Amino acid sequence: IMPVLVCIATCAALILFQLLAYKVLAFTFSDHEHSKLWIDGNNASLAIVGFTFIPLATMASIGSDTTVAAMATLALILFISSRFVFIIKGFRIFFKKFPMLLPFILYLCAIEIVPVLFFIAAAVNLCNYLQS
Repeated sequence: IMPVLVCIATCAALILFQLLAYKVLAFTFSDHEHSKLWIDGNNASLAIVGFTFIPLATMASIGSDTTVAAMATLALILFISSRFVFIIKGFRIFFKKFPMLLPFILYLCAIEIVPVLFFIAAAVNLCNYLQS
């Protein structure tokens, strides 16, 4: 049960980090209207994914190891798909001219890619430490 709690805590920490980072970026680089659209889009995509995770978690909790693996894979696919939709929406909202390409690429690396990899590595290391 401890690895599950570590995964839950890691996901919660990642979501809180990204929400804070979105607010800082929106305040710094955009006006209030576009910022609100962007942050509301993130909240909506998280809510939709969260609701779809409920039946997946239920099926995984009562199923076999194969069911757990299948549900975890499906949850990962849903999460990645929702992030792509959110990134595309952010691109549509903020990308107005070609000079905005560099800040957009920096945003992708600094907020969408590196923190996710960092939190995954932290969760794996913490789970390995707790199991040893």
